[in-house]
Amino acid sequence: MKRFQSYAELVTEASKLCNVWRDIQGKPVTILELVDSAGKNPDLTYPQSYVLSEEGAIGAADRYEYTAAWILVPMEDCEEKEILTEKITAYFRHAAQQ
Repeated sequence: MKRFQSYAELVTEASKLCNVWRDIQGKPVTILELVDSAGKNPDLTYPQSYVLSEEGAIGAADRYEYTAAWILVPMEDCEEKEILTEKITAYFRHAAQQ
């Protein structure tokens, strides 16, 4: 598990592991939405930190990892994930052409 005080660093590292998550209500959240929300999520100060699991789950914790409150978990393989991944890929292709 990795720890981050910076939300931007968290998102950068998380994007290497996953591109679609589910929030605690089960709503899909894409990497594009995480990037867009960067201004709304403040950097944290010790002992608080954002945590990133090896599987790509995102949470927040105080000093100890076992206190982590998981905010986003990687989306399971399903048709919805495939559709969202295709939209993300199309977005980046379009951005690269501009």
